[in-house]
Amino acid sequence: GGASSDYPSSIALNNSGKIFICGNYHSTAMVVGTDTLHNANSYNTCYPQSCSAYIVEYDTSGTVIWAKSSSGIPGVLASSVSADNNGNSYITAGVQHSINLAISFGSLQIPLAGNEPTAIFCFDSLGITKWAKSIIAGGNDGCAISVANNGDIFICGDYYFNPFAIGIDTLNSNGDANPFVAKLSYFEGQGISQLYNPQLTIEISPNPFSTQTTITFSSEQKNTIIKVINVLGETIQQLTTSNKQLILDMTGYAKGIYFVRIEDGSAGSPTGPSNVVNRKIIVN
Repeated sequence: GGASSDYPSSIALNNSGKIFICGNYHSTAMVVGTDTLHNANSYNTCYPQSCSAYIVEYDTSGTVIWAKSSSGIPGVLASSVSADNNGNSYITAGVQHSINLAISFGSLQIPLAGNEPTAIFCFDSLGITKWAKSIIAGGNDGCAISVANNGDIFICGDYYFNPFAIGIDTLNSNGDANPFVAKLSYFEGQGISQLYNPQLTIEISPNPFSTQTTITFSSEQKNTIIKVINVLGETIQQLTTSNKQLILDMTGYAKGIYFVRIEDGSAGSPTGPSNVVNRKIIVN
């Protein structure tokens, strides 16, 4: 720690025994192993939210591998950390007041908006920020994060907005703080693995295309879910079909690389779809 009040808030392990912690610190400088984190927000007893968030990775013997600190705005609290089995770590960082600025970890900056918003950051095994996402609520009381083996990310927190829109879902408030839980699907940007499942054969043509393409299945479908996901891992469209063909309309979307995730709902189980296909599409 440093000369002022510095706090841990969460700890996680991955399957290699690496240890991750996150929290917040008020000290101007906080020493973690051989790293020194610098807080641009000097401590002020009249403004206790003058803290920055941090995350640290330790090896199996407790030696610091890397440490990172937030920058950009004061009052950032890293409340929860989780780790997957691919060397990635994830934190939720909340802001304890309404803000329309941005928060940074390393060279990656994410804009914030809303009342006590939350930012989600993903770090690779070297501590490099891979991606970030913001949510307009959840950050005041500390929200939690957990990553499943398949890469799905679960978060929870609270919200005051009525209605509160998150992804394609809308939740209603009773006028007070309400808890929520959300599941996010994460893909490795343009390096996403394209999954080919022999039980769910499809063809997407034309590809690349400018506005529309046709998804053709090898057989008639039943409640099959089609999600269009951008390179940030955000679902921008979700459709359902029970036919053998579906026309996907990307009119109005920016040119670039997207991913189509197809989940065969008829073959699913209570834990999720058993047949999943990921395909890359290009809008030109």
